[in-house]
This record gives sequence, C-alpha cells and structure tokens, in this order.
Amino acid sequence: MALNNAQHNFNIVFCRPPYDAYIITPLLGLGYLNAYMKKEGYNAHIVDPLQKSRLSMAGTVKKISSFNPDLVGIHATTDFIPEAKNLVRMLRKVIPRAKICLGGPHSTSIPEETLSELGVDFIIVGEGEETVLELVKKLEKGETDFKRVKGICFKDKKGKTILTEKRELIKNLDYLPFPDWEEINPNFYPPAPHGIYTKSHPVGPIMSSRGCPYFCTFCASNAIWRHKFRQRSAKNIVDEIELLVKKYGCKEIHFEDDNFTLLKEKTIEVCNEIIRRKLKIDWKCPNGVRIDKLDDELLAKMKASGCYLLALGIESGNQDILNRAKKNLDLSIVKEKIAMIKKHGIITHGFFMIGFPGDTKKTVMQTIKFAGNSGLHTAQFNILCPFPGSEVYDEWIKTNSAIKEWSRFTVHTGMYETGDLSAKDLKNLQRLALIYYYLNPINFFNFVRHIRSNQLKFMFNIIKNFILPEGKK
Repeated sequence: MALNNAQHNFNIVFCRPPYDAYIITPLLGLGYLNAYMKKEGYNAHIVDPLQKSRLSMAGTVKKISSFNPDLVGIHATTDFIPEAKNLVRMLRKVIPRAKICLGGPHSTSIPEETLSELGVDFIIVGEGEETVLELVKKLEKGETDFKRVKGICFKDKKGKTILTEKRELIKNLDYLPFPDWEEINPNFYPPAPHGIYTKSHPVGPIMSSRGCPYFCTFCASNAIWRHKFRQRSAKNIVDEIELLVKKYGCKEIHFEDDNFTLLKEKTIEVCNEIIRRKLKIDWKCPNGVRIDKLDDELLAKMKASGCYLLALGIESGNQDILNRAKKNLDLSIVKEKIAMIKKHGIITHGFFMIGFPGDTKKTVMQTIKFAGNSGLHTAQFNILCPFPGSEVYDEWIKTNSAIKEWSRFTVHTGMYETGDLSAKDLKNLQRLALIYYYLNPINFFNFVRHIRSNQLKFMFNIIKNFILPEGKK
C-alpha cells in the first residue's frame, strides 16, 4: 500500500522495540494494522528497528518521534517486555502528549498486569484491527470515555483499571487489506527468517489463516484467536503471493499459519492456484503443521506448487506425556507420515519439547531417542516455557507469582521445572538432545547442506542460545 491518502489529521506509528534476535522477519501484525488504518484514511507508519538499517533504542525513539504521532502502537512478545518497557519510558520523555498502546499475545493474556507494569495508556486485547480503529476514532474526537470500546484495557479518570468486553473476531479475512508491504518490504530485512534455513531470498511471510481449534496446554496463540479457525480464500492468498513475487521480488514464501494444512481441500485450492498462475516459488511451513492431516494426495500437490520443507509439531516421544499436553496426536503414525513426506521430496523438520508436566529423565530420553530414530532430516529441541496465555502458565503462576523475569521466558532457558527435573537438568538435557541428534553424520549433513553463507551469523546465535553453556555465551 504505497499511497497514504490521509483524510484524518491524526498520526499513528506502529513499532516493536529493538532487541537481539536470530529470527528477523517482517512483522505481519503491524503490517495488517498499518494497512487497515491507511485504508480508513489515517496517517500511519511502521518503525521496525530490526530491518537492515538496525536502530538502537535511541534511534527507534527518534524515528518514531519524527512522525509526530498522536498514538504509538507497540508489539512485544513475552521475552522482550523489558525492552518494550524501556521504549515506553523513553517515548514518554520525548513525546509526552502521545498516547501509547501495547498489543500481542502477552498483553492480551495478562492485560491488567501489563498495563500497570509498562505504564501504557491502553492494552489492545485480542485481534487488533477493528479495536484500534474504534479507539483512534475516539481519541481523534478528544473523547475520554473508552468503556464501550470492546477489546481494550485502560485506567479511567479515577485510576481504576477497566477491562472491556471482548471483541468479536473478524469473520471474513478477505475483507482485510494485505499487510503494508511498502513499509515492511522483505528486501529491508536481513537473511534471518523463520526456520533453520531457507533456499532463496528475499522471503515473504504470509498468514493464510488465523487461529487453531486445538487445545495444546503449552500454546499461547489462542489467547488471541480463542480456538477459532478462519481461512482466507485461495484467490486472496495467492493474490498476495503474486504481489510479493512480482512487485517485491520474493523468491520464497513462508506460511506462518498455526495450521496451514488443517483443511485439506482448502490447501489443495491454494496449491492449484499457485500452479495455475505459474508462480515459480519455493515455499515452506516453518511454524509447523499437523502431521496427522497429511496424505499422499495433499503432499503431491504441495510439492508440485513449490513446497520444499514442512516443520512438524511432534513434541514428545512418550504418548502419556503427549496426552497430558492435550496434543491429540498418535505417536504410532508419526514415522510412517515422515517417510511419506520424504517420499515426495519434501524436507522434514521436527519440533520436540522437553520439560512437560510429568516429564522425567526417562521420558525425555524417550523423546531424544524417538527423534533420533524418526527419519527426520532435522530436529529442534525446545524447553517448555510457561508463556502467558497457555494452560501451563495458568498452573505455573499459582506457585510462581513472584517471578516476573520476562527476558527468561524463552524456549532455551528452563523457566518451568518439573517435579523431577530442575532448570539446570532441562538445559543439560536440551544440550544432550542436540548433540545426540546431530552427532549422527546423516543428520549433521542434512543440517549444514542448505545453510547459505549469509546466514552463518544467525546460525551462530542459534548455537549460542541452544547449545553453549551459560558462561560461554
């Protein structure tokens, strides 16, 4: 969306705080918000300090203030809440008149707490497009009563925290404009996209759907999506892919959906549309797909349309642990499905997690050995983290309410301790899993064969976070 035919004298900036990351992609949430507000005639801009030009905290504040914003919208994940807090503090000093709001799964999950901790004016709870628009309209008019704006948390004139009624989810996703690709142009980002490796650059990430109908206890995404699955039409999805390919030169597409293959016929429609338009692209699903939803017909069509890699959420090699985590997956079909995927010439990457409630050294070793014998090309071993919004967090916080070290809420830290395994035990087991898996010459070869030289810096960051002892980082 190159043109901004503003009809309103109200300036908005959407941003995220600067932080050290080994995955750096255009932030689709901000892209959607910016495009939506431009569509409604507002002056809207994105400041992303993670683009190639890399901005410091001071540089980020300076760039935001240059737009003289009336509202600043910040997106922050759990582990970068400290950076968001620092950004808010600095913005208050430089542009004190601007209102500040915060959105994302973390703030949606614990809105009252986040409002108080960061000192922002508003928390956007849930899906943001319609909520931000309604809030901006009130701010533009100078109104001060926000109790009827669905999906926000704020303090009223008396200092009382108000959490308003939940907003209905957008039913027709085709109604939304594409993300503002002019401001989050894939060419602006370094070669550090989602996943261990990519085939081509630049990479265009897209969301073909929103939501997930499953109830995995470790997942926080449904804090926003509420277990409601909605999908864009095949035409709408491929229109965006074609735009990314022809206007922005993207050679690879990443489907960042929670469940790209959930509806087989819908997925085949997307593949057929890519083929019909003769779009020569590579694509993958780095966020994971349901392995039980894949079959030969679907995989053949995916391969024909350019799919070269599927990440698979397997999580544990122990069925009882999986059942307790509400994963709804039968381990007995996994190796067969992996073989089926590989038969179609598609790379397989497995997600595994250690430290589930009930995990012991024995069950973790079962997971490590299962992964090693699964036939996967590559595997990733995360430590379970009790992210706000997940069922695991709701249980964990009952006895850990004093722990608010948000920077430690990552999949390589070990915040969640089982009855048998300490944080140190989990870190050691994670390191063991990676070494055990990649000491296999075939697995190691599969790991290194696709790495591009311009990704080496980011690969080192992955090794630093997941393998090296704390004192060596």
